This record gives sequence, structure tokens and C-alpha cells, in this order.
Amino acid sequence: MVASVVILLTAVQLYPRVKATYRSRVPEEFGPDPLTDGITYTLPADASKTVLSLPNDLADIFAGGLTGASGFGLHALDHVEGLDHIVLDLRQGVPVGSWAEGVVTQVYWTGEDYQITIDYGGGLVGTYMEITTPYVKRGQRVARGQPVGLGMGAEREVSSAEFALLDRNRHKGVAASDGQGGVYVSPYDYLEYSQKMKLVEVYRRNVLDRMAVTAGGSPLEPTQSEKGKSPALFPYQPYLTNQIMLHEGNQGRLTGEWYSTRKWGPGLPVDILTFIEASNPYFRGNVLLSNDDGTPTGSGLSLKGTFEVDYAKKQVKINALATTDLPPTTYYGIFEIDESGKTATLKLEYQTGSYPTVFSDRAVTYVTKPPMRRRPAGKLLGVRDSDK
Repeated sequence: MVASVVILLTAVQLYPRVKATYRSRVPEEFGPDPLTDGITYTLPADASKTVLSLPNDLADIFAGGLTGASGFGLHALDHVEGLDHIVLDLRQGVPVGSWAEGVVTQVYWTGEDYQITIDYGGGLVGTYMEITTPYVKRGQRVARGQPVGLGMGAEREVSSAEFALLDRNRHKGVAASDGQGGVYVSPYDYLEYSQKMKLVEVYRRNVLDRMAVTAGGSPLEPTQSEKGKSPALFPYQPYLTNQIMLHEGNQGRLTGEWYSTRKWGPGLPVDILTFIEASNPYFRGNVLLSNDDGTPTGSGLSLKGTFEVDYAKKQVKINALATTDLPPTTYYGIFEIDESGKTATLKLEYQTGSYPTVFSDRAVTYVTKPPMRRRPAGKLLGVRDSDK
């Protein structure tokens, strides 16, 4: 079960839900939307024309405490490869609603939670996860905003539900895990225009503006509230929609999710490295995240910290935070990035004390993240025995 991602917010004005039948004022190019100051993305030409509505009232999504909405594409916690779904942490006892009219195609128990899939038409398919009590059944037609199920909630104060949206029309991004085509996308980008702008207004006021006031801590730790609660809001990727395939547009740079070509397992060198060279109004700096297959992020010998890079010398200095097995450690590395093939590669070797002068047999070759979920990608690369 995936850990819940939550954001601390204060109570806000209740906005009425509107019937969404169109999407207006959407720019042609795909990328950060200038109309929302980059908090959401515009849609590419091949995107579904189906329009979504917020599944719940804003006052239930942003009710204070640990309620809130996570950002799509966030690289953090156990998802250093990028979060391809979102999490809504609603007011306790409030069921999550449907993002649009549609037909329920699946309701099934995974052994840990119920998952509910709804076909919204036009190639958009949504799956709700971490549901304890489903309110719908297979074959049922649901209305926009109709309660779908009650979420588990990682914390007692909230009812939490994860939501993954597939657009079968699109091809660029993290591929659908069911093999039926399409990619995982941010549901915020498909919202009816007026609802999107209201969401952005609330998010800016209760999240981004507050983060600007509380800036100064470690970018690797969630922003702390005055009550000591820890929403999963990281200033290096602070928006509702964040870039999920980081190396795209960053050729020749370390920025990206890099998958080791060695057999995955616990211990150094780590299996997945994510370098982020961030520059936004809330944070400017370099962040390093990592994960080992089957090892929780931040434990054992995983790397998590900041880094300094000299592209002329092809050197990187990693300032790793303490883990359960290691104290804070500084590593000195050399690297080479090769963009000549279909997939970029990163050759990296690091050690304590001083920079290596040349590559040795301890060097590890990484490739950029394939456009699919982590475990199927590991199976495809031959570094995992299973895609489960």
C-alpha cells in the first residue's frame, strides 16, 4: 500500500460545484500553464476532450489539519521516480466523489484496499485506490460528484483516497500498467476552467503563500506547520502538476530519474537515483533522492541530500543526510552522460574522501527512467525478476 501524501491547509470558503461541459481558454502548447502561473499544465493537442470537475467541495478538500491534495509528478518519499497519481485527504468521514459522469468498470479487493475504476468517456479512465468502503458496483452509471467510496486515511484525522487518471489518447508520459494504451496524467489539468482557477486560488493562498513565509528549512523535509504537522509539500516541486519525466528537456544535465543497470537489491550503489536541479519562486538548489528495490526510502544505505555539480570537470559532490545505517556523509563523484542513444546513460562513481581520478570497476551505469511504472521498468531492464 502506498503511503498517503497530505498537505496542511486551513479552512476555506465553500465553492459551489458547477456542471462542467466545456474547457475554455486552454493554450495550444503543452507545459506549465501561464494562466495558473505554472501551478497546473496545459493539455497537448491529443488529450481527451472530456472535462473533469472537482470530486468534492473545496471546503472538504482543504479543511485544515492534514487534509489537502498532493501534487502529480512529485518526486519524494517512496516515489523518487515520480508520483503518477494524486492523493486527496478529505475531512474525516467524507467519501470521495466522481470526477465526472461515467460507468464503473471495476470494483475489486486487492488484499489491502478496494480499487474502483470508472470510465469517464473520451479516453479518460480513473482508478480510486485505498478505498475501505465502496459505494458503487460494477456496471453502475455514476453522476459527476456522486460519492464513490470512503478512503482509508493514513491519519485518523482524514479520509484519504488515491486517484490515478489515464488518458488513452496520449502517448508521452508514464505508460498505463494495464497494457491498453495511454499514459498517467494530472487530473488537475482536465478541470473545467472556472473550477481550476478556484482550486489554484485556494492552493496558492493556503499552500504556496504559506510556504514562502516558512521557507528556510531543508528542502528534503516536508514544510512544517506551526502545529508541528508535516504535510508532504516539498519546495523543489511545489505545484499541483509537476514534471514527471525529469530528464526530458534537460539533456546533458544530471536532472532526471536514473535506473541502475545492475541487478537491483539493498545497499550501495543505490538502484534509483533522482537528481533535481530546481529553480522556482520557492526554492533554488539541487536535491538528490534515491531508492533501493524493496528498501524504504531514507532507511539503510539509501542516499538523500543535496549536491553540487561541476559540468566542466564532470564532478559531483553529494551531501548525504544520515540514514539508519550511516551518519551524514559527503561523497565525491565523477560522471559521464551519454545522450547519443535512444536512451540517455549516466556513468557514475563516487567515494568518500576525494574525487576518483578515473572510472574503476566500481562505476555504475544508469539509464533514464523508461516511460512506465518502476517495477515493470525494472523487469524490462532485466534488473528485477518480477514486475509486481
